[in-house]
Amino acid sequence: MVAEVHGVSKTYRDHSVAALRDVSLQLDSGQFVAVCGPSGCGKSTLLLTLGGLLRPDTGRVVVNETDVYGLSPNERAAFRAKWIGFVFQQFHLVPYLNVLENVLAAELGMRGSPPTPDRAATLLEQFGLADRLQHRPGQLSTGERQRVAMARALLNEPCLLLADEPTGNLDEENADRVLDELSNFADRGGAVMLVTHDPRAASRAQQQINLLEGQIASDLTTATRLE
Repeated sequence: MVAEVHGVSKTYRDHSVAALRDVSLQLDSGQFVAVCGPSGCGKSTLLLTLGGLLRPDTGRVVVNETDVYGLSPNERAAFRAKWIGFVFQQFHLVPYLNVLENVLAAELGMRGSPPTPDRAATLLEQFGLADRLQHRPGQLSTGERQRVAMARALLNEPCLLLADEPTGNLDEENADRVLDELSNFADRGGAVMLVTHDPRAASRAQQQINLLEGQIASDLTTATRLE
């Protein structure tokens, strides 16, 4: 088991909005799950909670046999850097760093021996960016920036990859490239959770979870396989 969510609830107190209500699910090695549902149903909250970025009000989050919110803030940051990769729709690249430096930024917070620049360069070559290492994000196309974000997420060889609407800003060709990489990561034994509004992106996942008003739709407690 790579990741488990046990009875997680989260309310945004400023607006008294219950974003998650007693959600439980699990992700196994090699599993690629898409989380779908209307805007405001709790998809991104679930992703951030699973990724150790948003503490739930109740419940437990376990990744790689570690109680994520049982760690101190510094321990949790180091844990995320080593075991969890994030891919966001808005990329979150540092504008004054070049492409290679942006990928190596994934090493921040790591303990022990971090990956070398050679691994970052190899990943960028795999994403067709070998001639862009010294470019800054403002000099790249939207698809190129997303591929940089994918390389950064994969640098530390995480066990869990979380993707929040990663194809939302991409044309069909670049969206397919990103979805291929998510599938390949699962094929290599990682666990993937993809949050999306896009039925085409969801159809690339092995399984689908539907959220409605902060709860898994119907009586589902695990993902349902897509035909």
